[in-house]
Amino acid sequence: MRRLRLLLCLILLLAGCRAAPSADGRVRGEILVWHGGNEAEAQVLTGLLQRFMEVYPNVRVVQSVIPADKLQEQFATRAEMGLGPDLLILPGQWQNELVEAGLVQDLTRYELDLSAYLPTAVQALRYGDGLYGLPFSLQTTALYYNKELVAEPATTLDQLLAHANEGKQAVLYTDFYRAFWGIQAFGGTALDDQGRVVLDAGGFANWLGWLKIAQNTPGIILTNDQHVGLTLFTQGQAAYYVGGSDEAPALKEALGADKLGVTSLPAGPHGPAGPALRVDALMINAASSPAQTELALRLARFLTNSEQQTRLARELGRIPANTRVRIDRRINPLVAEFIAQARTGVALPNLPQTTDLMTVGDEAYAQALEGVLSVSEAAVQLSNQVNAKYGLTQEVEASAEQTCALEGTIRLWHRWPQAEAVALRQAVYGFMRRCPGVYVQLVQVESGTLYDRYREAVAQGQGPDLIIGPNEWVTPLAAEGLLRDVTQMATPDLLQRYLPNAPRTMMVGERLYGLPLSLRVMALYYNRSLMSDPPAMLTDLVNQATPERQVALPVGFYPAFWGLGAFGGLKTDANQQTTLEQEGVAAWLGWLRKAADHPGVVVSNDAL
Repeated sequence: MRRLRLLLCLILLLAGCRAAPSADGRVRGEILVWHGGNEAEAQVLTGLLQRFMEVYPNVRVVQSVIPADKLQEQFATRAEMGLGPDLLILPGQWQNELVEAGLVQDLTRYELDLSAYLPTAVQALRYGDGLYGLPFSLQTTALYYNKELVAEPATTLDQLLAHANEGKQAVLYTDFYRAFWGIQAFGGTALDDQGRVVLDAGGFANWLGWLKIAQNTPGIILTNDQHVGLTLFTQGQAAYYVGGSDEAPALKEALGADKLGVTSLPAGPHGPAGPALRVDALMINAASSPAQTELALRLARFLTNSEQQTRLARELGRIPANTRVRIDRRINPLVAEFIAQARTGVALPNLPQTTDLMTVGDEAYAQALEGVLSVSEAAVQLSNQVNAKYGLTQEVEASAEQTCALEGTIRLWHRWPQAEAVALRQAVYGFMRRCPGVYVQLVQVESGTLYDRYREAVAQGQGPDLIIGPNEWVTPLAAEGLLRDVTQMATPDLLQRYLPNAPRTMMVGERLYGLPLSLRVMALYYNRSLMSDPPAMLTDLVNQATPERQVALPVGFYPAFWGLGAFGGLKTDANQQTTLEQEGVAAWLGWLRKAADHPGVVVSNDAL
């Protein structure tokens, strides 16, 4: 034991002398780097370290390759003795245990310039108020596709479902980590600023609802078995495969570089997908001396500058953490696409509850998809379970009356212009939050083609579930049997919510074929700079007209319909049926003819 203590003291003394400050101010010394890379990664890293030593010829860097499954354990054992490497490359999710044990340094005190790094990557390496590493490279999930089966890959969830229905199979995993990407696409998030799990606040349940719809769609394959997923994709049966960036080399070798494509995960109703972002980090041993730490920081900054990060991307396919790296898509399309995907990735905070989510979350997916729990129940149960374990105050839960248990897909076609389509989309999102098991597919159809496209699609047994169109379409479409009679579904309570005459516009005879969404009415517009007090009577309207202050009266059945009631041209019976009265119609037409002779009154069927 005495000899062992002497030996340890000698090792510590030697370790402390490796990077003694030089009298001439040159950077000199020796540092030890550990990593768990494979042979190819070790070879590339050797080249990077050699370049560092060429820049700093008085520095010697020694690297040791430790089996990845033993790296953390061996480092912890050595570091507890004050030994081990100065610089360590390892998965960022391991840092929690190392920080709690006091084995790695907090880099905050060094006031490092972090502007070149992807902000979410830096955030992933924070623990409490400290920063315990620099991001070295990234791992995330994206959408692989077979170029022989897909010409233009899907960019939205709607397109992915459509492609699946066309026979282009897609493999999606349903464990919490690999399926995490859809939560952000539906406007959800995992944890709030206080560390509470807020998956029950919206988004997650909607994503689960979409997956339930997807699993009943021919061509969508949901699985937790990676062997099954890889086999289907690499053997050319599946056109799409949601997989990690670390799978790219194996997929390229199995499928062939010419066939393998990758693109960002499909966007959802609320925007781009947000796959979980994992970071390989550069951490510094807490036992390293100040001089060793300075060398380790210098090397860490060198390995993460744009030049070395570019080499890692080109030679190993690593996703760079440095945002200043530029990769030519024509030369290395896979890395370029993963870089783009990483920009929308989500770095889960380094908290104990994050680890629980990764395990307990798998059960939530399984229970929802197997029908054991509704999607809303699964979201609430997962959030409550993790929050309760860590004594986190739960936000006010949604009552049962605030959500519905409906599940399924609604296809809605419309022809609304962009500004109105945005408002419609927001209203639909509100409905989906209330009914997270329902997914609404909005399709914007060119205005002049909607009517004909709808007729053709429904006649072929296809088409949407809902269509937004003018009430003039009701009679012809109902006559062809292309609209559903909803008379029995429309309860008196429902109809009382509308203006009295509005539902009548959706009726043919006594049968109801739709519900009013919005109204179009005629009104009198006036120019305030020419007229301060608008006329209340028709006689005032004509009398106030002058050649300098003209009054425009468009004619035609619809634009001139407003005047019929004023002259008794409309009659409504006890059944609320409206008919034209000949005398009243004639009186209104006579008034228009007379008004047209008045100076300043323009009566025309040209709306312009």
